[in-house]
Amino acid sequence: MPIPEQRDLEATRGILAGWLAGNLGVDRVEVGPIQGPALTGFSNETLLFDATYTRRGREVTEGLVVRVKPTAHTVFLESDFEWQYQVLDLLGTKTDVPVPVVRGFEADASILGAPFFLMERLDGCRVPADS
Repeated sequence: MPIPEQRDLEATRGILAGWLAGNLGVDRVEVGPIQGPALTGFSNETLLFDATYTRRGREVTEGLVVRVKPTAHTVFLESDFEWQYQVLDLLGTKTDVPVPVVRGFEADASILGAPFFLMERLDGCRVPADS
């Protein structure tokens, strides 16, 4: 599974809840259990979870994905991590290519140990395995 064993997933849930609350503009966010993709996602650390929050008086639950820049194990010799975010954003806003909606980029490595970006989870998509 592409979540490093050294990451404390319960602590990460709290960290993400605080970050999401500030970035979604809501008061309280509940982050569900964090999982990783079974067969893909090895080029970056990939965190899959549901987040529940109240917006405009309505409770919302949505599937989200956080991709964290690799710090130890890397697939690519040089990785322009922020460029990945920018490409997804451009494809999603300027073309008809079906990509997840990106919701934010965080350059501050002190939050999760490395820069990361947030995107909506697309259920039902088939992603080819890495191996």
